[in-house]
Amino acid sequence: MRNSRIIVTVACLFLGLPALAQSPRLADGKTRRFSRTIRLTDVLDHRWIDELVTYALDFPAAQATPNSIRLYDVDRGKELPFQLSEVAFHDKERQFVASARLAFFVDELPAQGTRTYTALWDPGAFAGVAEPLVELRRGLVLALHRAGAPLLAGSDSPQAFMMCGPALIDELEALVRARLAPPAALATATSAPADYLASLPRQGSASGEPVDF
Repeated sequence: MRNSRIIVTVACLFLGLPALAQSPRLADGKTRRFSRTIRLTDVLDHRWIDELVTYALDFPAAQATPNSIRLYDVDRGKELPFQLSEVAFHDKERQFVASARLAFFVDELPAQGTRTYTALWDPGAFAGVAEPLVELRRGLVLALHRAGAPLLAGSDSPQAFMMCGPALIDELEALVRARLAPPAALATATSAPADYLASLPRQGSASGEPVDF
């Protein structure tokens, strides 16, 4: 019998605990004051491979800034990529996270086995996980736009964390954050693709018949 792919959702309500005495080595080289152990245990006698897990977290007031949150794979000894969604804040300034869903992939959970992770956070100011690389890409996009290069929006969907439709909206918002004017960003998903398709040779079928793109 084929095993269907399952998205595992785990809820966790907790008070913040002090970070471990030996804090995990994170990519930014900075420690976090608070942490929470996440343990996933198989009770179905099934080996899970590359499963998407969503973990619901509640944070005490004035403890977690969005960019401070990290996820560490204790068993593999490495920091893991993840995505925050459904983020709610304690304050109107959106400085301290009240709750969020943390989504990440579990590479393997053995049958009847356990995997251990650590969520870490801090009330201080931190750079985003990918902030230096993102700023570099924003600068390249803006330079291309100012040089007159035609830009076409791409959503990279469908894939993990990127759904068709919303992913394109996220792409347009990212172009605005790269300092394109909103009309210019919108054109990358409307008139610019139309102009590009109109410029293509009208030969698209296997038999060489004209095709109107």
